[in-house]
Amino acid sequence: MKRFGLFLMACLLAVMPMQAVLRERDLARTLGVLRAELASNYEKQQAFMARYEQQGATQHQKLVDYMNRCEQISLMLYSQTSENTFDMAYACQQSVDLYKLLDNKGDSRMLSYEQVMERMRGELERYDALIASLKSMPPVDKGDEDVLSESDSILLNAIDSLASQIDSLGMAPPAKAQVPQFGKTEEQHHEPLFLSGQQLEDRKACLEYAQALRDNLQTFLERMEAESSYYTSLEEKIRQLNTFAQSRYKLLQDNIYKNGGTNYFAILGNLSLYMQMAQRSVSSKYVSFPDEGGRSEWRGFPVLFLSVMVVFYLMLALGITYVVLRWLLPRRWRGEEFRLKRRMLVNVIGIALFALIVMVIRSLVNRPFVQMGTGLIINMAWLLEVIYLSLYIRLKGSLMLQAARVYTPLMLLVSLVIMLRIVLIPNSILNLVFPPVLLLFTLWQLWMMRCHRAGLPLQDVVYSHATSIVMVVSCVTAWTGYTLLSVQILVWWTFQLAAIMTITCFYDLMAMFEQRFGIARKNITSTWAYDFVNLTLVPILAVVSILVSIYWAAQIFEMTSVCQQAFFVHFIDQPDLIQVSLFKLCLVAALWFLFRYINYSVRSFYVLFRTKADPEGSLNLTLAKNVIAILSWGLYFLIVLVILNVPKSGISIVTAGLATGLGFAMQDLIENFFYGLSLMSGRLRVGDYIECDGITGKVQSISYQSTQIVTADGCIIAFLNKALFSKNFKNMTRNHRYELIKIPIGVAYGTDIPTVRTLLIDALTPICQGTNASGQDIVDPARPINVVFSDFGESSVDLFVCIWMLVEEKYALSGRVKETIYETLNRNHIEIPFPQRDLHIVKN
Repeated sequence: MKRFGLFLMACLLAVMPMQAVLRERDLARTLGVLRAELASNYEKQQAFMARYEQQGATQHQKLVDYMNRCEQISLMLYSQTSENTFDMAYACQQSVDLYKLLDNKGDSRMLSYEQVMERMRGELERYDALIASLKSMPPVDKGDEDVLSESDSILLNAIDSLASQIDSLGMAPPAKAQVPQFGKTEEQHHEPLFLSGQQLEDRKACLEYAQALRDNLQTFLERMEAESSYYTSLEEKIRQLNTFAQSRYKLLQDNIYKNGGTNYFAILGNLSLYMQMAQRSVSSKYVSFPDEGGRSEWRGFPVLFLSVMVVFYLMLALGITYVVLRWLLPRRWRGEEFRLKRRMLVNVIGIALFALIVMVIRSLVNRPFVQMGTGLIINMAWLLEVIYLSLYIRLKGSLMLQAARVYTPLMLLVSLVIMLRIVLIPNSILNLVFPPVLLLFTLWQLWMMRCHRAGLPLQDVVYSHATSIVMVVSCVTAWTGYTLLSVQILVWWTFQLAAIMTITCFYDLMAMFEQRFGIARKNITSTWAYDFVNLTLVPILAVVSILVSIYWAAQIFEMTSVCQQAFFVHFIDQPDLIQVSLFKLCLVAALWFLFRYINYSVRSFYVLFRTKADPEGSLNLTLAKNVIAILSWGLYFLIVLVILNVPKSGISIVTAGLATGLGFAMQDLIENFFYGLSLMSGRLRVGDYIECDGITGKVQSISYQSTQIVTADGCIIAFLNKALFSKNFKNMTRNHRYELIKIPIGVAYGTDIPTVRTLLIDALTPICQGTNASGQDIVDPARPINVVFSDFGESSVDLFVCIWMLVEEKYALSGRVKETIYETLNRNHIEIPFPQRDLHIVKN
C-alpha cells in the first residue's frame, strides 16, 4: 500500500506540468512556448495513463481480495459459538490480523489518495481557467461566446470599435493585413489585439491539448474517487469486524481466566452425559458433509491427513538421522564420547530436519488449515530443538539421556496440546479428556524426577523441580474446571523453559570460551566485549524472554494481539504519581543491567588510564570511582522515573519530604558523608598508614561513613570519618611514605662518640639496604643513617640512631636495627650503662 501511495505521488507529478510559461518577448512567442509545453505534458500523461491502467488494475484486485477475505472472516467469526474456543480464537485472530494489515498499510494510502485528489481538483481549476483564457482571446469563435466573462465582453466591444475607426480612416481591415509570422519582429500597428496566422494555429493547438489534458485528469479523478470510496467502505467493514472480534476476545478471556468450567469431579459424577456431549461434538466437528458443496478443509480427511503427515515426517527425519550417524558417518569420528552422545544428537539433528521439512511443505501448500497447523508445528519443533541442543552442549554424554528423561513428560504433553490445538478440539472433548491425561503425565514427571535427578547439574535440578511444580499446578487447575488455563500454563512454561535453557547454554559457552582463550580479567581493554555479552546482553535477553514466552504462549489461543495490549496495561495506575506495566518493569530491569555495565566499564577504563599515567600507584581512585557510580546510577534513577511517568511535581514533593524528614534523622550520617568526601578528595588514600588515638595501621577502605584500617597485628578497626577530623589523625605516608625512626641508646661516660657513630653506621648500612616487594627502597636513599648526640643522662651519654624507614617496613626493620645496635656495642666492648644508685649510710 505504501508503495502504491508513492506511485500515486509520482504519477501526480507526471500528469501535471513540470514547467510553466513565463513572459516571453511577445504574445506570439508565449503562445508558441505554451503549445510546446502542453504537447510535452500530453505525451507524458498518455504514458502515465498506460502505466496506471496496469497498476490500478492490480491495486483494485488487491482491494477485491481484501474484501473477499473480509467477507470470509466475517462469516467465520459470526458463525462461531463459545463451545469451540480454539475455533473462535482462530477466527478472532484472523480478523485482527486483517485489521492490522489494512490499518498499518492503509493510512498512508488514504493519505496519498486525499493528497492526490486535492491537487488534481486544483489542477482541474487551473486547466479550466487556461482554456477559458485561450477561448477569450480575439477573435472569438461563435461557439465560445458563452465562456466569455463580463470583462472579456467589454474588451471585445472595445476592440470592435477600434477596428471600425481604423476602417473609417481608410486603413486596411485586419483580416487583409499582413500577418506577422511567429518569430518576426516587425511592428504591426494596424492589428490591434487580434490573433492571426500562426498565432491562431497555436491557440487552437493549445486549446486541444489543454482540453485533452483536462478531460484525462477528470477521468483519472473520477476513477480515484470511486476507488477511494470502495476502500473506505472496506475499511469501515473491517473496523466493525475487529470491534466484534475484540468483544469475543473478552469472552474468551473470561472463559479462560475467570469463569472456567465444571470441575472434573462433577464430570465424573455425570460421565454418561458428558460422554454423549463429546460424541456429538466429534460428529459435528470432524465428520464430513455428504454433499460436494459442503466439503470443508477443517473437518474429516484433512484433519486426519495432517496428523498422519506430522508423525510420518517426524519418524522419517529421525530415521534418516539415525542411519547417517549410525552407519554412514566415518569411523574416525565415532569415538566413545560420540557413542554416548549419539542418541541425543539424533534428536537434535532429527527435529531440526523435521522442522525444515514442515517449513518446505508450508511454503508449497497455500491452504488455511495447513498454514495454521504447520505454523504451530514449526514453533513446537524449534522449541524442542532448543531444549535438546542446550542439553547436548551443556552436559556430558552420560548425563544427556538422564536429563532428557526428566524433561520428556513435559515435552510430550505440550506436543499433545499442540496437536489438540491444530485439530481445533471442542471444549466438551478437551474438558473430558485432558484432566486425566494431565494427571498421568504429572505422575510420570514426578517419577522421572525421583529416578533420574541424581548427578544432574544444579541448574537442571532446579529447572526440573520447577517443571514438576508447574505441572502439578496445571493439573490442579484443570481438575478444578479451568482446563483452558491449565493448557495456557503448560505452554507458557515450555517456552519459558526453552528460553531459560538457552540463556544457561550461553553462560556455559562463555565460560568455556573464557577458559579456553584465557581472558585476562584484569585488563578491561581485552574483556570489554566479553563483559558486555556476559554482564549485559545475556541478562537482558533473559528479561526479554519473559515477554517473548508469554507472547508465544498466547498463540495457543491466538491472543497475541491481546497479549501485546496486556504488556502495556498499567496494573498500577496513579496518573499523578506513578504508572507501572509489565513492559515498563522489564524495561527497567534491562536498563539496570545496561547501567551496571556502564558503571563497571567506565570505572575500569578510568582506573586503567590513571594507572598508566602514574605507574607508582600513588593515586587516590576511591573518590573517582564513587563519583562515576553516583553519576551512572543517578542517571539510571532519573530514566526510571521518566519511564514510570513520575511527574516532576511528584519528584519535587518526594524530594522535599525526604529532605525535611531525613535531614534531622541523618545528621550524623550526612556529616560523615561530607567528611568522607573530604578524605577521598586527597587527604587520605587506601594504602596510607595513619595513627589515631594511639592506633597505627594501614587504610583498607574509605566509605562515605567510616574508614577501616588494618593494624600490625591484623585487627580491623573502623573510625567514623567525623572522628578522624575531630581527633586530628596523623598520616605517616602522605608526603613521601618514609617515617623518621629515632632509636635511643646510651653509652658510658668517657666513650668516644665519633667511634660509636662510625661503628653503628657501618653495622646498620647493610641491613637497611634493599627494596620491598613493591620495589621501593626500605630506607630513604636521600637521607642516610645518622647517629646524633641527644643529652647527658644520669648514668649515660644519650644518643639517637636516626633512620628514615618505609612506614610499612617499620615494625619488621626496627627490631633488626635494635638487635644490630646491641650486638655491635657488645662486640666492640662499649659499655651500655644502666641506672645505678649509691646508698651511703651515715651513722650519728
